[in-house]
Amino acid sequence: MSKIMGRPLKPLIEFNKVIQIALKLVEKNGPDGLNMRALGKELGVNPASLYHHFKDKNEILDAVADHVMRSAKLPKKKTIATWDDIAIDLATAYRSLIVAQPNVTLLVVGRRAGHRPAVAHQNYEELLSKLCDAGFPPERALLAMISLEMLATGSAIEEATMGPETQFAPVDPNKYPILYKISQGPKLQLRSAFKEMCYLMMLGLKVDQDQTALRSKSMSRRQSAVTEIANPAKSRVQSRRSAKADSKRKKT
Repeated sequence: MSKIMGRPLKPLIEFNKVIQIALKLVEKNGPDGLNMRALGKELGVNPASLYHHFKDKNEILDAVADHVMRSAKLPKKKTIATWDDIAIDLATAYRSLIVAQPNVTLLVVGRRAGHRPAVAHQNYEELLSKLCDAGFPPERALLAMISLEMLATGSAIEEATMGPETQFAPVDPNKYPILYKISQGPKLQLRSAFKEMCYLMMLGLKVDQDQTALRSKSMSRRQSAVTEIANPAKSRVQSRRSAKADSKRKKT
């Protein structure tokens, strides 16, 4: 009489174990080097059994990218942090995460659009909140956030594919004298230069924000002047009301 095998107390395929092994294979061979046969062999299971847990290879790669994002070591929150401090800290942390392994960099960057976990959403919310509090219109705040993310992504891809230093092919010194001279000097270290890139972007955002504020004040003054010319009596009434309101606020 044959024995009837019961269901094992512990599942043969554990989700977290699959992701960890898949991550190691991606780190070693890149996203294209991951396949069900290799994954099944590392796990000690029949590759076909993986399809009971994952739709296909792409779903596994999505889960790996999500795992990498969740494992990010975010900077400790400062007691008092300005919007530009938070922006640079988050951009630096994101870059450090995706550049940790060249093969993983391309995986995370290629799949981040539809797979940003809650931890990323919370970071976006915090940064957008700071930008809006600083006076940025919502659309400009979003542009600033996306620009920083793209800067971090581009810098990480450059380091992952080209190495940690800027590289230029040999050029003709007579045809490109400036490029030749600069390329012969010290190499630009991408990792240490990234914060400087962020500072330059932040400086541009600050200047743009200051100019926007000045334009807004100038527009308000022009409108007041037009009102004064068009209806001086009404303008005087508005001025008196404003003065009374200021006086009440001072007394309280």
